[in-house]
Amino acid sequence: MEQKNLSPEQVVRKVFDGQLNASQKELVEKLWLEDVKYHEGDLTVIGRDNLESLIEERRGVLENLRYEIDDIFSSGEKVAVRWHGESPVLQSSGKNRKYWGISIMIIRDGKIVENWESVSQNPGKNFL
Repeated sequence: MEQKNLSPEQVVRKVFDGQLNASQKELVEKLWLEDVKYHEGDLTVIGRDNLESLIEERRGVLENLRYEIDDIFSSGEKVAVRWHGESPVLQSSGKNRKYWGISIMIIRDGKIVENWESVSQNPGKNFL
């Protein structure tokens, strides 16, 4: 199915299921606008290539990190997602690393134009 024909919610589900969980790197180009803006706290990343580098850097630290969508809501071109993720590799080593987050994305013509994220993690004493 061509990306333009996907609803905004379907685009976001493809990001989580395909790009992040199944490591389908080709989806970065298909689902994110070339000059996408990604915001997370004080961090702002502009451009698909820079976003892909950030994702790969994090994937290198947290191997096999799996994400699950807990709630997803959409209205027009905006999608809000409450999600969580955890790394089983770190859990098996006794280091419990879990993430929780909320993402708000704007999707136009089947591509993410802008994304705002708020992320929490459980640092505890076994933090990385």
